[in-house]
Amino acid sequence: MTATSPTILDVPVDRATSKEIKRLVGKIEKLLDERDVLIRRARDEGASLREIAELLHVNHVTVKNLL
Repeated sequence: MTATSPTILDVPVDRATSKEIKRLVGKIEKLLDERDVLIRRARDEGASLREIAELLHVNHVTVKNLL
């Protein structure tokens, strides 16, 4: 006996919502670039990976991977 799965219909995203999401994605990309610059600067100034990680609320391995 095989079960049939229900069909899920795609509902298009509202135009205003789509526009807002795209705007936020652009902001996020810019902020992540700024974060990466500041991480490199902190490292160049002598901060340890653990110190930087604590500020970012991540572990030091994550910081190392960003560098």
